Amino acid sequence: MSDVAGERQWRRTHCYNLDFRPFGHLRHLVASAGADPGVVEGYALVRSGRDFTGDDRDLFGFAQQQLALVEAQLARRERLRLLAAAALELVGGGGRGVARLDEDGRPHPLDATAARLLAAVRDDPRLGGPDTFTARDTEVRYVPSAGPGLPALLLLRDLARGRAIARLIGVTAQEHRTLRHLHAGRTATETARQLGLSPVTVRGYIASLHRKLDAGHTAALLHRGRELGLLD
Repeated sequence: MSDVAGERQWRRTHCYNLDFRPFGHLRHLVASAGADPGVVEGYALVRSGRDFTGDDRDLFGFAQQQLALVEAQLARRERLRLLAAAALELVGGGGRGVARLDEDGRPHPLDATAARLLAAVRDDPRLGGPDTFTARDTEVRYVPSAGPGLPALLLLRDLARGRAIARLIGVTAQEHRTLRHLHAGRTATETARQLGLSPVTVRGYIASLHRKLDAGHTAALLHRGRELGLLD
């Protein structure tokens, strides 16, 4: 909003009932409608020697309502932006990253960790699909769209550090996978189904983990796994 004579910049959006005389002149506030009916693109303050008419006030009242709607939409978008930034900060870090999927199913990293991990699995045909998979020490989890206009997401996790620690303390790859499934809240039977193994084999891995990590029960086992860096 500005005075077309360049004398002063104006910021008010509800001034059509006010009498502006900063330079000895009345100001006539004009609203211009855009190509889309009902959308006001802007205002201009021009010199005028008359007061506003009833039609002027009706027009300005309509324009003010439209601006209020736009301001509310912008406020909602800003809140969503802040929430998204906070979510990315919580999800990211510690070898974790987030990527969005476009309409063609191509991933686009939203942070530096996701960019690094996507580079490692970019040729995997499962990328962008609905299934969780692990490849090249990277776990990729698909999160469907939360609603119209919102993208599907990929949550990526770097498993290299945990696997290196596992090798260092003598935990095998299958035992480490079993431990992560237990950490996700799965039972031995559910873990066996996920790994394509028999429940007896998985219970053997769990017993071995109890011995290697010196943990007497499941809660202690998971606590020890987090303490050693085997689990997030």
